[in-house]
Amino acid sequence: MDAAASTATANNLGMDLARFDRRTRVRKAVANDLVRAATAPKARAHANVRLGVRPSAVFLFLFFISGVLCVVFSYAQLSAVNNANALITRELRTAIREQNVLTATLESRVKLDEIAEIAVHEFGFVKLDRRQVIYVDMSGQEKAEVLTGDSLRNKIRDSLNGIFG
Repeated sequence: MDAAASTATANNLGMDLARFDRRTRVRKAVANDLVRAATAPKARAHANVRLGVRPSAVFLFLFFISGVLCVVFSYAQLSAVNNANALITRELRTAIREQNVLTATLESRVKLDEIAEIAVHEFGFVKLDRRQVIYVDMSGQEKAEVLTGDSLRNKIRDSLNGIFG
């Protein structure tokens, strides 16, 4: 068996050395060139064939583009609304300033002495004396009674009887 084992080892060694043989490498290179030459016309034929576009890919592309356009359009609208808001805010501030100026001007024109003079001369109002002014003290118990004509007479009579009676 040693002879068979040594023969097998020699064959393996021969095959290993065949890798380095120049003739074997040339044969493999020629075979590769033949394979490439045989497949080259097929590759050219495939290059001329137009690739089909799937409808789902077109739909997805259009969907994506429409989404991008919607986002751009919404940002444009938002920008326009922000500009309009800023303009209206400026106009509001200007109107408030004008209102303050006009209110101050009106207040400076209206004087209480002029109002009193107009009331006396044009409307016939009379200025009250001290005797005609009645002050009501509401610091005590707050109570109100609604009196009709008869009950008012009775209340006055009872009050006068209490004072004089």
